[in-house]
Amino acid sequence: MRNVLLIGDVETLTPYAEALEADGFLPILLPPGGDAPKDEEYNLAVIDLSSVGEDRMAASLLDSVGGVETKPVIVVAGPDQISAFDPIRDVDDYVR
Repeated sequence: MRNVLLIGDVETLTPYAEALEADGFLPILLPPGGDAPKDEEYNLAVIDLSSVGEDRMAASLLDSVGGVETKPVIVVAGPDQISAFDPIRDVDDYVR
């Protein structure tokens, strides 16, 4: 099964987790600051951009994007957050 790590506000990310589960994925939903799973326990990370300041793992995942052995990252961001997002980070995708 394909595991997807979702980091951020649980209320914000629950609809994404439910949709992923309906499509056959196993979502791992973590609130900011939650206990991080082992690296091999997920295949993709979805990060609520507003939680990056509260979560060391989310910030670390964003900082490592574009590296040789990094996992894909999708960023969920509100319209007001897009302008603050650093375009140099080679994020795989984002949702606004």
